[in-house]
Amino acid sequence: MQSALLNAYINKSQAPASLAAPVAKKEVDNVIQKDKYIKSNTVATQKQKKTKKVSDFVSLTAIVATAAYLIYKNKFSDLKFLKKHIDFTPAKTVDEAIEFGLKTLKIEEYSGFNEGDLDVINWFNEGLVNTSNALKGKIRMPKKIIYSAINDDTVAGVITDRKSKYFGRFRLNRNVFSSIDEKLKSRLRLNDNYFKRVKVNGNVFDVACDEPQRLLDAFKNGNATYNEKIQLYEYAKTMYDLRDNIFESPIFIIKNLIKKYDIDLKELCDISFEELYYKSNGVQADVLAEIHNHVFNKTGKNPVIDSYQRSSFNTIYHEMGHIQDIIPRADAIYKFNDGIDYPQDLVKWLNDKKNIQIARSVSVYCEDGPGEFIAEAFATILDGNKLNDEAINLYQSLLGPKISNK
Repeated sequence: MQSALLNAYINKSQAPASLAAPVAKKEVDNVIQKDKYIKSNTVATQKQKKTKKVSDFVSLTAIVATAAYLIYKNKFSDLKFLKKHIDFTPAKTVDEAIEFGLKTLKIEEYSGFNEGDLDVINWFNEGLVNTSNALKGKIRMPKKIIYSAINDDTVAGVITDRKSKYFGRFRLNRNVFSSIDEKLKSRLRLNDNYFKRVKVNGNVFDVACDEPQRLLDAFKNGNATYNEKIQLYEYAKTMYDLRDNIFESPIFIIKNLIKKYDIDLKELCDISFEELYYKSNGVQADVLAEIHNHVFNKTGKNPVIDSYQRSSFNTIYHEMGHIQDIIPRADAIYKFNDGIDYPQDLVKWLNDKKNIQIARSVSVYCEDGPGEFIAEAFATILDGNKLNDEAINLYQSLLGPKISNK
């Protein structure tokens, strides 16, 4: 049963999302607020209106023109200025958790949460606090948080299109969070070796990633917390990405192994690392196999691949990365038809083989477009990982959101 506070915010009416002014599409909400401000501060008596009709019109026109110019130049923004550091303590009730989000995090509305959803809303609020602290309180926040079922294993999604009436909605998938135990069992099948090693093209690589194994053991023993279960779910995605990268784009696996085992690549395959960027996946896979055999013959052990650490908040960080990234980006590649309708920046992205491989060094999902790379890199940094130099340079060249304390 929902409380009065929950009902009040679930039924809250929505403000209009657009003024239908082309110049204002990047900063819709602040245009609305600015217009209201102008109206509330230009109230005059009938006599004043008559005597100042021309001057008021000229002044108002100048103000609107200035506002439009500043919006175009991105001088106005929907940034929130929260405390530079917010201490988070899990709420004891859903009402208390919502109140924290509304007052402290400046969220406008929470929708769909019931009394039994305290764990998920605490997890979500904590992820937002972490993001805000990483940006020292200078942050763009979603407008509405919706907890509802999505008919797949998507953890969450956010609408960042400012022309959409749904702009600012952050949707959490009830199907995942309300049945996290079943989702984990299905995804992992409780495989003891799931996080320890990967096998690709007959070559076995060990993985340096102790944390997910600890989480898996805790889950199997019934001792994992709610956040640890979500973290384990996130790590399962990391391993999927790692396997896919070894098969599809192993160049940064190769680079890390060369450094870890002090290998002279020229001695193994008479090819430079830079040349590898432009070789086929098959050639890269052959080079990786040579490195594997070299390490195994020299040490008697499988080569060890390092993996990014992943917190339970990785998906929150990813979606918040999208929200901070206010530069219009091409949508993901699967939304377009066989290259015919690809936007120009996505065509450029897909045609740059080197950039695609740099992006994939962060995660497989990054190849779907520059916006996904920005979001994934943002999340990876917030999780405490150090990106390789090429990924950092690409992130900066695309004007990825600056992270104050990283």
